[in-house]
Order: sequence, then C-alpha cells, then structure tokens
Amino acid sequence: MGVLIGDALGMGVHWYYDLGELRRDYGWVEDYTRPRADRYHGGKLEAGELTQSGEITSYLLEALAEAEDEAYPAAGFEERLDALFAELDGKREGGRHGWTNKDVCDVVKRRKFEGKPFGPATASPTCDTTDSIVRAAVLAARYSHDLPALCEAIRRDASWQYADVGVVGQSLCFGLIVALLVRGRPLAPDLSSELYRLAQTCTLPFTFLRGDNDDAPGY
Repeated sequence: MGVLIGDALGMGVHWYYDLGELRRDYGWVEDYTRPRADRYHGGKLEAGELTQSGEITSYLLEALAEAEDEAYPAAGFEERLDALFAELDGKREGGRHGWTNKDVCDVVKRRKFEGKPFGPATASPTCDTTDSIVRAAVLAARYSHDLPALCEAIRRDASWQYADVGVVGQSLCFGLIVALLVRGRPLAPDLSSELYRLAQTCTLPFTFLRGDNDDAPGY
C-alpha cells in the first residue's frame, strides 16, 4: 500500500528540484495534489491518481493476486504491459499519464514496434530509474518465505526494463532486505552479516567474497 500511496502523493509534484518553487506552488505537501497544467501530468491526471510507474506496479500486484501457483506471474504481468504499450507511441509525452520515462520508451520501441520478447531484448540500455527497486518490495512481500525464488523473480522483473546490471543488482539487494524485514528480522547493523551468511551457504545467488576476520573489531 505504501508503494502506491507514495506514488500518488508524489504525482502532483513531479519533478520539483527547486524547493522554493515547490513551496511557492504547493506549500507543505500532506495530501494528494493536482498537477499544474504547465508541469508533468498536467491536464492528464487528477489528484490521487498513479503515475505510469505506479500503474505498472499495480499490474504486478494484480498478476500476483491472480497467479495460480507461486511462480513469477510473467504472463499476467506482460499481458497488462502490452495493453498499456498499445496506448503509447514511444515518446516521452505520449499516453494518458502525460509522461513516460525514457526506459519505458525504450521498452515500448523494442516490444511494440520491433516485436521483441520481454526480457533482456526489450531492456533499456542506459537508464537507471528506480521502478524495479520499487517493484522488488512487492515481490519481497510475496516471496519472503523463499529467498531463492525471490531473487529469480526480481531478476526477471528487472531484466525486461534495465540492461544495467547495477540496477538489477540493487533491486535484488533492496528486495532481500525488505524480505528479511517481512520475516521479522530487525533493521540492525548486523543485517549485512545475515546476507553474507546466506550467500556463503549458497541460499542467495551471489559470489561470496569475505574473510573470517571481516567482523573482528578494528579489522
């Protein structure tokens, strides 16, 4: 819920980099706001509606809810993405949301106009937005009981959108931390040691580069 509420709260004030301008136009933001006509989403969305990124996250939630087994719901998610892409022309201002991020523009071109299958073939080559990290939180809640399955789900979910392995890796790390919190693990300084231990036992698909002295005082 926080993912969707946060997206809707931020929609009306996308993207103010000057806090003085933000305060001038909206004051202190504590509720959903309507975007100004001269800014992103202006004339397209109303207060409380989701951005395109938020709507894509809602597609994943819907696909997970409808899935008949515990596998990553690629078919249901991709069907919804294709329906969205049918409305887009691959340009930044296209579509009913009033704005499309560059990475999604790249995916639309590769999927809709070039007919490539979802996966690395559709991924944006250079973009590093946070969409897959946000969706990783959703997947973490679903697969917190099965960390290897979570890692595979996050990898698949990120790889259709991002070719940058750094973005994919950061999505994995964030999702794993959220999953441990869902399982009741406190957000404490030794959380990284827990992740290292899981990597060492091959529970997580990460190379283990760590020595016995790494946790020793003063090392």
